[in-house]
Amino acid sequence: MPSDKSSTRDKSSGSPAPDTHPLPNDDGMVWAFHYPPNAAPEPLTGLERQREGWVWGHFDLVHPQSVPVIDACADLPRFAKDVLTGHDEALRLVSEGDVIAGILPGFLRGEGEDQELVYWRFALQPDMLVTSRRAPVRSLTASWQAALSGHAPGAPQVLVDEAVSSFAPDMRRKVATLARELDSVEDALLSYRRERTPGRLGATIGRVRRDATRLKRALDPVVRLMDDDVDELPQWAIGWTHDTAHRQTHAAMDDLHALQDRARSLQDELTAKQADETNRRLYIVSVVTTLVMPATFLTGFFGMNTGGMFMNQFPHGTLVATGLCVLVLAATWLAMRWRKLL
Repeated sequence: MPSDKSSTRDKSSGSPAPDTHPLPNDDGMVWAFHYPPNAAPEPLTGLERQREGWVWGHFDLVHPQSVPVIDACADLPRFAKDVLTGHDEALRLVSEGDVIAGILPGFLRGEGEDQELVYWRFALQPDMLVTSRRAPVRSLTASWQAALSGHAPGAPQVLVDEAVSSFAPDMRRKVATLARELDSVEDALLSYRRERTPGRLGATIGRVRRDATRLKRALDPVVRLMDDDVDELPQWAIGWTHDTAHRQTHAAMDDLHALQDRARSLQDELTAKQADETNRRLYIVSVVTTLVMPATFLTGFFGMNTGGMFMNQFPHGTLVATGLCVLVLAATWLAMRWRKLL
């Protein structure tokens, strides 16, 4: 059950203040609600089944007492307890008997678009939902705030569906943030602004591709879970179609694919720009080397310390040699122009 301090509400609207979050009790439970039929949720002091409706209990695994309390829950089978209290973060959905358990991704609770991916766990039964996490999850916090405001999903699987559905828009907002970073790269490539070095543009594209890959690795298992055949689920969950979560996760995956394709396209264009710039600089070096090569030969020739050197005793020999170098350089330039090498 949330503490009095953490469940503070906005007096003018009756809804929970947006910057609040419940703290775990002495047993590690962060909150618990009873969802009676056709009524608003009721806070509970512990995780116990009710005669009507269903219950939801949420645990903070960082609390030292949460694992023993979950292990002592007689309503949960061993495999569900292992999922709820485990340390692995491999996304999955498993079922045995009438119980479904799994691990799903979410974003760290907080404001802003640049949020860290975290994972939460659940064990689902027809009349009970138990969730756990090691860091506050934005989607679960939103469900807690909705419960305080009187929102009552008709079944525990609907609440899980809502949590997944709210994760997908957060994912799409994160993808939109990464896409805006690519906008500046695209503008720089289209205008070919040399003051923004290719290294900086490449670093931005690399960061976007890295973040997009990390998000895709988190979303891929969710999409697969949404697409899996429901025949392996218990009979009571066959009607759990999770249409909303299915649409939202597929839309987020489409956005991710589009972002990755755009990042690869910009990477190819940047590579082409870098190759053009390298070729341009090599071309300039080659032209300068070709132009000064005859003059270099002449200066080397006149610099030989041998007897009988031409114009060795002539008073204006240096001027004549300089003019000869300029003449040869001009002739080389004209020859390259005539051959269309310049």
